[in-house]
Parts: sequence; structure tokens; C-alpha cells
Amino acid sequence: MSMRRLLCLGAATIWPGYAAAQTPASVDSVVVTASRVGAAAASPYALAVIEGEPLAARQSVADALSGVADIHVQAPGGRSGVSSIFLRGADPNFTVVQLDGVPLTATTNSRGGAVNVSELDVAGIERVEVVAGPLSSLYGSGALAGVINLIVPGGAPDHRFTTSAALGSDQDYAVALGWRGPLAGSFGGSLTAAVSDDGSVYSGSKFRTWSVTGKAAADESPESARLVFKISRNRAHSFPDSSGGPRFATLTELETREGRETLVGLRAPIMELGRLRIVADAAYLARRDSVVTPGVAPSAFDDFGVPAGEDRSRYERLSAGLGARVNGGNWAGAAGLEAQVEDGRSDGFMDFFGFHMPTGFKLERTSLAAFAEVGRSAGGLDLNAGVRVDDPEGLEREVTARAGLRYAVTGAPLVLRASGGTGYKAPSFYALGNPFVGNPTLRPEKSRAAEASVEWTIAEGSVATLTVFHARYTDLIDFVPGPPPQLQNRKLVVSQGASAALTWALSPTLAAAIQATYADTQDDDTGEQLLSRPTWRTASSLSWRPHEALLLTARHSYVGPRKDYAIPVGPRRLDGYSVVSTDAALTIHPQTIARLSIDNVLDNDYEAAIGFPSPGLRARLAISQEF
Repeated sequence: MSMRRLLCLGAATIWPGYAAAQTPASVDSVVVTASRVGAAAASPYALAVIEGEPLAARQSVADALSGVADIHVQAPGGRSGVSSIFLRGADPNFTVVQLDGVPLTATTNSRGGAVNVSELDVAGIERVEVVAGPLSSLYGSGALAGVINLIVPGGAPDHRFTTSAALGSDQDYAVALGWRGPLAGSFGGSLTAAVSDDGSVYSGSKFRTWSVTGKAAADESPESARLVFKISRNRAHSFPDSSGGPRFATLTELETREGRETLVGLRAPIMELGRLRIVADAAYLARRDSVVTPGVAPSAFDDFGVPAGEDRSRYERLSAGLGARVNGGNWAGAAGLEAQVEDGRSDGFMDFFGFHMPTGFKLERTSLAAFAEVGRSAGGLDLNAGVRVDDPEGLEREVTARAGLRYAVTGAPLVLRASGGTGYKAPSFYALGNPFVGNPTLRPEKSRAAEASVEWTIAEGSVATLTVFHARYTDLIDFVPGPPPQLQNRKLVVSQGASAALTWALSPTLAAAIQATYADTQDDDTGEQLLSRPTWRTASSLSWRPHEALLLTARHSYVGPRKDYAIPVGPRRLDGYSVVSTDAALTIHPQTIARLSIDNVLDNDYEAAIGFPSPGLRARLAISQEF
């Protein structure tokens, strides 16, 4: 693939750049996700930040992430289905999704712990940070391909109350109530309660959720005291995965899913002595899931299909850590210890011609870890390196590392970056313990990746970036039909490619941006492209402010052809598709904003997965009022 081919594809996109939705990634805004050592050195890693109006105009985290070309979000049936995120072609469970640094992963689900980002509202989220590349040296198990961190807003100097309500053309709606303001002493906080309903993308599909999210923090620095929490509930009705959806499914009964989640994260500085600061962290996550599925009927492509059944799972994780940070001026270092206890259990069955085969399991795992990181800035050169040792119970000790450099060329508007690292993921409780397909001898999945980029500042507000990357994923856990059917370590997958981005300030009131990503993800043994992963993706936007009170945005995204599989029809190639959407935000009063969003303006008909129709044209009117 040539650089010329990549740039030509980007130039052919209908509207330049959705990257306008991604603000420039300043060191301070991403430090909690990309590094433990703070702003001692500018980050050498691939970063993206989504915040402000581009985030406020979306309903779910999946919607917001769809504007990042490095990420393909597969969301069959809108929010009613289980979404999958593919970061540079990596498996969905290779990217850790966090809420303010606390992972949302529950390893009892059948997707290896992958997080369904469609069920996450953007209400109560101030910004979304995306860091690509292996980050196990920072976060331990799971971060083979990257991290997505959802940042909850902190306090404000004065009390601010916000109400918002949205009504859509598909009988979808959303209501949120929020507060930000000062608390006792130097602490400030926020609290958001939200309810949303995604309407019906196809007959019978449903999705409803409510959540309460809050945060109390001394300030926004990474070592300040803070408390973050979230409670959420959701319920969905949709066709099962690989069923062929409403177009091809033989069984018309829908699957019902319910989820409940409770999360608490705490950070407390316990000692400060000169340039040394010691901080303690603790976090708790409890996840309850219930799935009642009609199954998927057998076909000429699958003699057995998927049996009907029920599953009720519970996952709890408690973690604690102690870290020390030393700031030496143009350098900083961090080191610490962490401990984690996981408890997962499942009660359920599969229905084989009236016989209920139990699928329940119960597992516990204790993991200990030690980490160290250092960052240094010298002239135009910034360096960062980190290492971590994880010792998960019942598995071999894992050592992961990463290093990167950033060089601002003297006398030229160029910045060069290069980085590399390793990652690992412990087998999920489902993969180890499920009595039907589980395998207690599974080994951890591992990754090794490197990337290099060049950034050229064309003019103030106009920046072009080109990045090349290469990643290898080994010991991938895959389903082997057998007999007997079982999950096994067997794959080596290689993902390589390039991404280009251009942010262009056309005038003080007009801004454009474009991203294009080419990611070739293949099974190394067969040379076959992995399912559900487009080779090409672009995302673009054009923002115009004709008046200080009005902001107009046009967005375009393109998803290239990709392979998919459904039991009724077997393997198929899905055509590429484009989606054009628009947003208009009108400030009626300094404290009152009206937003009109129209998704899929051209009403394009496409399939996110085989048999699942596109949501079609959807309009949504939202009003927010601050007091």
C-alpha cells in the first residue's frame, strides 16, 4: 500500500474530516490514560480525544467512537444489539474500556470480556480518550490493542444544574439531569442521572437504560483525591448473534438481555515529601447479566446451530494499589504495586431437544502486579518507557513493556513519533469454566506491536499526520468445532496498515478534518481476512459557524467491504457503505441550547451484520437548559 493511495482515498471522501470531533490531544488531557508520569514528557503514543459538541450530539459511546477511523464499531440493530469494537483490526475484547480509569470488563460473558459500548450513554461523560497500542505495561491483562477511557467531569467554581431532553423520529428518547459545582474544602463534584430508549430499529427490537454517574475530586491532576461511581441498568430485545437477523433468521423469537452494573473507584494521596508523592487506589466492579435466547436453527452451513437456553452470570472485581511518583523537573518516574481479586459465576443451561444441559461455572482469581515507568524531556526529545510484571493465579507470570519517543524537529514544523510494546490477556472465566466449550488449559493471549508517525503543522489550526503500524497477536483463543467442541489457543493474527489524518482550519468560522485508516488483519496460517473487519475506513466532518449562536456540522463515514458469517446463509461478503449525518446546535440563550441531529441523511440501506438492516434516516431534537 502506498502513501499516495491512502491520501487519494481520503481526498475522495464526500466531506473532509470527522477528526474535527477529536480535539488536539494535549498532554494534560490524556495523561490519565496514556501514562502514569504526567506531563514530564509529551506523549509519544497514538492518542485521540472526543469532547465538546461532537460528544454532546451523540447518544451512546458507540456513536461517538464511530467517528474515529482507527475504530470500526459493528452495531447490528442499533443499540438493541451487542456492539463490537475493532481497534485497528484487533478483537473486540483486546481493547480495555474504562470509566475514569476503572475497567468495565466482566470476564463471565461469552465474548471474552468485551464491553458492549452501545449500552453506555454519553450523559455524564466529559470526554472520551482513545490510546492505541499495547498498554498491558500500564493496565495489565486485556490491553493488547489499546484503551478507551470515559472521563467523568469534575467540579466547577459555582453550582450548575442542567436538564436535557431528546425526542427522536423512531420513538426514541433520552432525558438527563445533571449537577456540577463545589463541595467541601477544595473538592468539587458532578452528578448525572440519565434515562434513554432507542426506539425500534426493526420490529420487536428494543433497548432501554438508566444510569447515575458521579464524581468528587480535589482537582483534575492525576494524583489528586477523587471518588467516582456509576450505577446502571439496561434491557434489550434483539435477534441473537449469527442468527441472520430479521432478514434471514429461521426462528423469529427475540433474545432478551438484562444487565446491572455498579462501579466505585477511589484515589487518595497518603504522603507528599518534596518531589515524592505516594497515592493509594481502590476500585470495585459488580456486573449482573441475564440472557434468555431462543437459539439459532441449524442450517446447511451448521448442522447444530445454537441451542436455546438461559444464562445468569455475576462478576465482581476488587482491586487496590499503592504507587509512588517522583517529579525531577524534566523527568518523572513512577512505581508501585497492585492486587486484584475476581469472582465470577454463571448459572444456566442449553436446551438440547428438551434436555437442559447445565452451563454454569464458578471461578476465582487473585492477581498481583508490580510496575515502573519513567518519562524524560530533553530539548525537543521526549522519552517514555514502562514495564510491568503480572502474576495471575493459576497462570504463568507475565512481563510486558513499552517504550516510545517523540522528537520535535528543530527549525521545522515536524514532530516524529515511534513506539512499541507488548501486551497480554488472561483467559476469561467463560473460556476457562464453561462446561460445554470451556478449556481450563488455555494460555494467555499475547500481542507485540510497533508504530511510527510524522506530524506536520501546515499552519495554525491545520495539521497533517501519517502513521504506520504493525501488530502480531498470538495464542488467540478460538472455537474449534471438534468433536468435542472446545475453545483452544491456535491462531497467529497479523494486523498492519497505516492511517492518515488532516485537520484544516479553512477560516475562523470553517473547519474541516479527515481520517483514513487501512488495516489488513489476517490469519497468519491461512492468509484469510478476519470476519467483520473492513480493510478501509474513513471518517470526516465539516463544521461551520455562520453566527456565534449557531454551529452546523456535516459528517461522513465510510466502512469498506468485509467478510461476515451467519448460520442460515453461511459466509458472505458485505458491501461497503457510506453514512452522511448532520448536526445543528443553536444557542437560544447563554444557558439554553437546541440541537437537531439527523443520522443517515441519505437513508442508505446497508447491513452492519448479515441480515441486520441499517437504522435508516433518524432525526432527533434535543433541548438542554443550564441553571
